Amino acid sequence: MAFIAALLPNEADRSALMHAAGEHRLLWADSWRGLNALVRDRPVAVVVTDLHAEPRKDGALRVYRFAQRFPLTPLVGWGDPDGRELFRIGKAGAREIVLTQDATDPALISEVIDASLRSTLPHLLRERLRGRV
Repeated sequence: MAFIAALLPNEADRSALMHAAGEHRLLWADSWRGLNALVRDRPVAVVVTDLHAEPRKDGALRVYRFAQRFPLTPLVGWGDPDGRELFRIGKAGAREIVLTQDATDPALISEVIDASLRSTLPHLLRERLRGRV
């Protein structure tokens, strides 16, 4: 079981993430500031955030600032980025993207979350040290 911090203002998106999270515990934030506080205060393994959670805020810039503050915490973007925004979000540090059109598929969301969890430092260390410790 891992902690997943999420910033998803849309109720349908929250419901989709809850169905896909399985045994993982979800921590909800209501703003980017709240999301940063959650990650700072808890052992969060993955962050899922709507790229347009706060109106008039640049989602790619928020992703970049988050990645600078928490470089070992994978961030999964959620939304409908256009090509330019997708490029900027990837360059800023998002590890995965869940498109809104795919948000109704819990199996796909679970795969994205699991892939992000496998890329965390504790998991990588455990795999490398398996059989030695």
